[in-house]
Amino acid sequence: EVSQCSKSLDLGGIVENFIVGETNIAMNIHLSMYNPNNVDMTFKETLGAIEYKQEQFGTFLLPDFTAKGRQLTDFLVDVEFALLGDGNILQMARDYSENDLALTLRMDTDFKIGGFKMSETEWVKTIESNSKTKTESSDSGFCKCHS
Repeated sequence: EVSQCSKSLDLGGIVENFIVGETNIAMNIHLSMYNPNNVDMTFKETLGAIEYKQEQFGTFLLPDFTAKGRQLTDFLVDVEFALLGDGNILQMARDYSENDLALTLRMDTDFKIGGFKMSETEWVKTIESNSKTKTESSDSGFCKCHS
């Protein structure tokens, strides 16, 4: 189970930067992974995507790691952005102003459990705005800490 654990994300800052054509935005996302198995899970490096209305505008890299059995593993991943199309930038600004902005985190993972190769396709989480300046994660069931 993977949880998006960022206590707050400045969605307004992303929207404002996109409106003026700026993609040099410093942002990271806190993810926690809980391994419910009694044995360790080994994951390969994974590239994740951030989407708005099915258009990718950001990527993040989850490095190779081992999730110990029955433990939480935390990650702080940096996000790199690319501009959305003009129509989606305007719609994103409109959704944000109406407190109705939803972004999607998406990734495919390859991993091993006790020597058996497996994969999870389409791990997807949604981040929704619920206040004008910050968004709270509703997906924090497996979050170890908030920094």
